[in-house]
Amino acid sequence: GRICAQVFLTSGRLSIHCTSCPVKGRGLHQRPSTPKSRTLCSLSPPGAEAISKSGLIPRLVNKVKDEDEEIQELILDTLYFCLQWDASPALQSKAVPILREKLSSANEYIRSAAAHALMAICMPREGKNQVWEYGVIPVLVLLLDDRNIDVKANAAGALMFAAVTTAGQRGWNWGRGAA
Repeated sequence: GRICAQVFLTSGRLSIHCTSCPVKGRGLHQRPSTPKSRTLCSLSPPGAEAISKSGLIPRLVNKVKDEDEEIQELILDTLYFCLQWDASPALQSKAVPILREKLSSANEYIRSAAAHALMAICMPREGKNQVWEYGVIPVLVLLLDDRNIDVKANAAGALMFAAVTTAGQRGWNWGRGAA
C-alpha cells in the first residue's frame, strides 16, 4: 500500500493531511462515511514504522478518546498498522481500556476498527494480559453477534490472538512437558 495520509500532531491538535486521495485539496482529511472511502487511507509498513519510531503512538491513543468520529476512524486505522510493528508504546499508554470503550460505539466502523486494533495489540504476551486484565474478552464475545460482518470478523480475530499462546511463549519443551 501507498502512504496517502500524513498524521501531524502540533500544539496538541491532531491533523491528517491527505497527499494523494481524491479529497486532496481539503487539508484536513475528512472522509465521507462509505466503505469505499475507508480504503483510501492506508499506511505502508515503512509509514507505520516511521509513526511508531516518532513517538506519536501515545498521543494518538489519547487523541482517539476526544476526536470526532471520522478522525477516530483514521486514528484507529493508523493504530492498527502501527501496532503490528510495535505494540509496546500503546500498551504503556493504556490503550486497551480506551479500545474497550470504543467497542461499544454506536458507529459500526469504530467498533470494527477498535477490534482490529485489539487484534494487533494481542500479538505480544503483554497485550494478551492487558486484554484479560481490563475485561475486554466478554465485550469481544458480545460483538460476535453484531449485525456488521466486519465487526464480527475483527472481534473473532482479536479473541483468537488473545487466547492463543505459542509454545515459545509458554516455555514448552517438546516431548518433556511444560518448562
